[in-house]
Amino acid sequence: DGYALGEDGLCHLSTTGSDSGTPPAETIPEGQADPFEITAVVSEHVRTVVTVSWKTEGAATGYVEFGEGSDYGRLTPLTTSGTSHSVNLLGLWADTEFHFRVVSVGEDGTEWVSADKTITTGSLPPEIPTMSFTGEPTWEGFIFAPFQGINYLAAALDPQGRVVWYKV
Repeated sequence: DGYALGEDGLCHLSTTGSDSGTPPAETIPEGQADPFEITAVVSEHVRTVVTVSWKTEGAATGYVEFGEGSDYGRLTPLTTSGTSHSVNLLGLWADTEFHFRVVSVGEDGTEWVSADKTITTGSLPPEIPTMSFTGEPTWEGFIFAPFQGINYLAAALDPQGRVVWYKV
């Protein structure tokens, strides 16, 4: 069995044979109607966090691949099975365009991959100081740093010293 994009914009099971035993990933072509109804929104409260939401015709799990380019490099945890999905893209820095795409896997193992999409994160609040590190980073992942001054600030920094999350 194979899968085809229907006139309604959704992927459907078709009777075209497949000899591999594993259904191929269906990639939604650029400019084609988006069967996932994907939305991406920058958080009002933390302008480095993006929430990606999408819908599937039937029960599926899914995740989002994301990164600075269309080679992505990072992905979110798998969503629980259902037809409405939502994940947060974390570890992004301010004022930067990021690429992402949705990958959904149906209960029958069929995998659908959306076209590449982009979103630009927002600016940091002015009370967040600019930080930089010299030399090579000595840690992987993120470091949490509390700051005290006029206002209390907690921030998560990546190894390059970029703020990827904050609470003012």
